[in-house]
Amino acid sequence: MQVGVLPAVTVLVDKDDHPSWTAASHAAHDPVLGRLTVDPSPANGAPAALAHDLLYALGKRLPQGGETYGTWADSQRPALDAVAAWILTHRIGHLIVCRTDHLTTARQQQPLALRERCGIRLSLL
Repeated sequence: MQVGVLPAVTVLVDKDDHPSWTAASHAAHDPVLGRLTVDPSPANGAPAALAHDLLYALGKRLPQGGETYGTWADSQRPALDAVAAWILTHRIGHLIVCRTDHLTTARQQQPLALRERCGIRLSLL
């Protein structure tokens, strides 16, 4: 990658929400090979929800409540910082986000910010 040049963003418009595209996206998920697929939780309106979904897709688990539950987990910025750290640590080079049309505008900006921050290729389905 050239300095200052970001990898491509691919937008796949699937107005019929065909299951084969989702299945292909899920089949592409392989963090060992640098590909991460996330299917965002549609009902979770928390600002850090997409970050939590990304952490889960990376195989990371958040503590379950109680004293061990960090306040960072509910805050968007620290949760996205954790995602960026794990993306870089695992050498993820391609992020695929399914059902992007179901995300709020603010949440749609999060994968774009990760692309800029981590220098990853981004596919939005």
